[in-house]
Order: sequence, then C-alpha cells, then structure tokens
Amino acid sequence: MRRVARSGAFVLAILATVGRALLCVGVATGLLYLLRPYVAPLGGTLVSDALPLDELPNHAAIPLPIFVAVWSGVGLSAALLIQPRRSWRADVGFACVLWLCALAGTAASVFIVRQESPLSGLETALTIPAVYIAPLLAGLGAGLVHIQRAQPPRTARARAGTPSESRSFRRA
Repeated sequence: MRRVARSGAFVLAILATVGRALLCVGVATGLLYLLRPYVAPLGGTLVSDALPLDELPNHAAIPLPIFVAVWSGVGLSAALLIQPRRSWRADVGFACVLWLCALAGTAASVFIVRQESPLSGLETALTIPAVYIAPLLAGLGAGLVHIQRAQPPRTARARAGTPSESRSFRRA
C-alpha cells in the first residue's frame, strides 16, 4: 500500500511540475508580448526569436535585460509557490520540464510561421538560443529561492553552544 501511495505522490509531483512549467512559459511569453511595444525602442543586445510568432513582421527580438528580468522573475515567483520541503532535484526537474515546454512552444511557432514540417520546426527550434536561455534563467531564479529556504534559522542557543550542544537543545 505504501508503494502505491509513493507512486501516486510521485506522479502528482510530476504533474504539478509540468503544470507550473506550462504556466511559467505562458506567463513569461505573455509578459514579453505585452512589454515588446514599450521596450523595443530601447535597443541594445537583443535575444533573437524570443517571440517566434512575431518573426514575419520582424518583431521577434527582445532586449536582453528585459528577457532576463522576465524569465528570472517568473522562475522566482514559481519557486515561491512551491512547497518549502523541496530539494535541488526539484529545481533541476522544473528547469528541464520548462525547457521541454519552451522547446515545444517554439517548435510549434516555427512550424506555424515558417510553414515547415513539424520535424524541421523542431530542428530549427533546437538552434534558437532563447529556448535554452529562458529555462536556465527560470531555473536559477527558482534555485535562489531554494538556497534561501535551505539555510536553517540560527537561534541564540545554537550560536552559543557547540554543534553537539545545539543538537541537545533541539531534542529538548
């Protein structure tokens, strides 16, 4: 019975991670589309094909600082919604699932805009830098929250004694 419960919990954790990743991709892409008219005149270093559906009117590039801010912010906010007992493996899994979602979305966009075959669209999506940068930034944002949560709070008793003494305080 425990094995079934563990398997069910594992499947639910995977589904929750996929749901969070899909939500993150949708929110980040939506924010980039909303910000594009306001930040396009800024210029600077651009992330090409960040918005692949806008490739035909030549509006697919976004300034790098905006791209970094949006994707890092989305990763941070997604990590804040995750339960506090997660491990670094959850951050890596989240970034991997996010990459798969971004890759699938970009491949579908390339397939639609360029009128290529689905396999050719996937091959093209694998060469677009935004597909790799976005999950990396979101995963780093999620990892920063995990690092903050992983450090246990230090109490006055724990600081005053040796490590063995601080363990005895926790048991009492």
